[in-house]
Order: sequence, then structure tokens, then C-alpha cells
Amino acid sequence: MRYFLSTATLFSWSLLFSSLSVSAQDKCATIAVQQQLLYNDPTLAQRIQQAKDEAAAYRLAHPFAEKTGTIITIPVVVHVVHNGEPIDSGTNISEEQIRSQIEVLNEDYRRFNADTVNTPSVFKSVAADIEVHFCLAERDPEGNVTNGIDRIDGNRLTWTQTQVDNTLKPGSIWDREYYLNIWTVKFGGASASLLGYAIQPGNNADIDGVVIGYQYFGRVGNLQPPFNLGRTTTHEVGHWLGLNHPWSATNDPGTSSCADDDGIADTPNSEFGNYGCPSFPHISCGNGPNGDMFMNYMDYTNDACLNMFTSGQKSVMLSTLQTSRSNIQISGVCTWQWPVGIKEYTMAKDYAIAYDAAQQEMLIMEKAENTEVEQIAIFSMTGQAVGTGRMYGKSLRMPLADAASGLYLVKVFAKEASFSKKVMVTH
Repeated sequence: MRYFLSTATLFSWSLLFSSLSVSAQDKCATIAVQQQLLYNDPTLAQRIQQAKDEAAAYRLAHPFAEKTGTIITIPVVVHVVHNGEPIDSGTNISEEQIRSQIEVLNEDYRRFNADTVNTPSVFKSVAADIEVHFCLAERDPEGNVTNGIDRIDGNRLTWTQTQVDNTLKPGSIWDREYYLNIWTVKFGGASASLLGYAIQPGNNADIDGVVIGYQYFGRVGNLQPPFNLGRTTTHEVGHWLGLNHPWSATNDPGTSSCADDDGIADTPNSEFGNYGCPSFPHISCGNGPNGDMFMNYMDYTNDACLNMFTSGQKSVMLSTLQTSRSNIQISGVCTWQWPVGIKEYTMAKDYAIAYDAAQQEMLIMEKAENTEVEQIAIFSMTGQAVGTGRMYGKSLRMPLADAASGLYLVKVFAKEASFSKKVMVTH
């Protein structure tokens, strides 16, 4: 059995916050870390609540259909923290292991995972394709080509959660507005039994992201059963996108009760987190005849027993991606395949605009494909039209090989409001 970090234990607050120490195996410390951050920063609660309120307001105004027809791509950078070992040795995990984790995320978030057949029939009607795709970043924060893997010699073998958040993250994080940062580490000391944790929306920018024990990351490599199928990362990314555990938004399994749940209607209220691989149904909190949704990725069961998100969870995650994490889907570091020479672009409304000098083209990108057709026009500063086009998808390239170098005005005639942006063209 695994035990999980508690935010209301018999330990003192100071002991909990200084060590986050528990016994046995902890899958997820997200809630305990959140409570620690709230304790240390009295202003944080308001920011977290604001992120929740914005996402809830967006859901109310924009109900999500079962299929939105738009796939949101999230660029990922994996910071592999090692102690000087060669690649594919110890904590310096292989690229194959890293890519296997991206594959798991894409399968689980698109419901392409082979074990969907294990979803009980009573829950299949609410099982959802989240329509989110993950990719390893192809541009670093300086605009240079990258494979999305940042190897860091941390000059130490093990890390506690406090050391990760106080020292490691601030010195290595890539801008959280444009990347999902994931660190793989070997947990030690007070955090030795930890599998992973995430920072939820609304928190400080210099610690944002997900941290996973290296032996629980991916599904190939030196992994530790029964958490060797990549579902720890699936779970923690769910937290990063605004999800809570099915039994509670604030408490761990040891202090939960039937009076508290995750606030999502189609995840049955359950009293505690589930462990191992329960037999269906497992009833608690009067939720019979179907019982707990212990196969939900946000529960605590073994990797092999997890296989679904729900439509309600999809709504929460997509609304988070349209509010507090909206910039990440228009980052251009892998979603739009920016050419090597482009290191800067300008933002206007929901669009990014850049000039590709190598191809002599203007690029106009939209963060989420609009159902309306946008008219695009480029004017010289004297008012002469040098190019026009219509955007039917998420991007448009407009040739400018015949235009002289200088400042141009890009005008977008959008459904909600038209706008203009000045962009320099240099041949």
C-alpha cells in the first residue's frame, strides 16, 4: 500500500513544511506542496482563486462539446537532472525513455491508449478524448533549435522537494508562458518516497511545472513497477491543467470525507484515494452501484489500472488552457514549426505575427482555429497594399519577396474586432 502526503497530520505545520516527510510510497505531493506554498505566501490564495474563477467563467460562457474539432498542442521541455552520469545511465535517462513518456501523454490525453478496453462499461459514456497533444519543444527560449531535452548536471544525486523548488527550478526553468516544464530527478531525504508533484495554475512563475522521479518517467528504461507505464506524469500534468483528486480539492486520502470532492459532476464522489488495483465496483460515499472511478488518471491506483479522463475533467483542462495557461498554445516552439531564423514575433489579440527573412514571407498564426474566415492584408507605411490573403485554418504565409525592406502594417479583419500590427521586413 502507498501512503500519501497529508496536509492535516498529527505533525506540526513547521515540520510538515520543512520536510514534507512521510513514510512508505507517496504518489502525489501536489496538494501538500500547494498547502506549503499557501502558508509561505499569503497573497497566493487570491491568485489561485482568480485562476479558478477565470476558468469557471470561461466554461460557463463556452460549454465544451464532446469533440471540439481543435487539437491543442502543448510544447514540453524535459529537464533531466543527473549527477554526472553518462546518458542512458542512472538518473541521466535516455532520449528513448523521454520520448516514451511523450507517447504515453499523447495516448492518454487523446484516449488512444490500448487499455481503454478496461474502462467499465458504465463509465465509457463519460470517458473523454481531451484533444490535447504534447510535443518536445523544437525551439529553446533563445529561438535556437533544440530536441526539447535539457540535461542538467545538478552535482548531487538526490533532491528533496524543497531543494527542487528553491534552487533547481528557478535556475533552470524555461518561460512557463510558452513551455510545460518537466524535471526528472532522484528524490531523496525527506522526499525519498515521492513519485511526483505538480504546480497548479495561479502559482509563481519561477517554480511552475511538473517534477517526476526518474524511475517513474516513461514506459521504457530503468523503471520501478507498478508505476512503470508513465501514468504518474499523466496524473501530474492533470494537476498542472487544473484538475484535483476525485475525492477532494484540498485534502489527501488520509483526511478526506464524503463532504468534499473535486467539483466535477461526472467523477463519482469517493471517500479516499484508491490503491493497488481494486475490483470493480469499489463503493464508498454511497456511490453505488458503480462505486469509485478508481481507473481515473487522477486517482492513486497502479499505472496498469488507470485508463481514463472524463468529459467534465476535459472541460476543466480546456478552460484552463484558454485562461491562465492560454499563451502556451501559441508559443510557436513546436506547434507552428517556426523557421530557424525567427527568434522574435509580435502578439496581437489571439494572433502571433512574424517575418520569415529566409523565405521572405509574413507568418500569421492563430492560437485556436476560428470557425470564421479572417481576411489578412499587408500595407506599406504609405498605405499601398502589398499582399492580401484569407486564413482558413490556424496559420497563413504571405509572400513578400517583391516588397522593399522597411516597416509594414499587417491588418487582420477578424470576427470580433479588427486590428493592425507593425512588422519590420528585411531582405
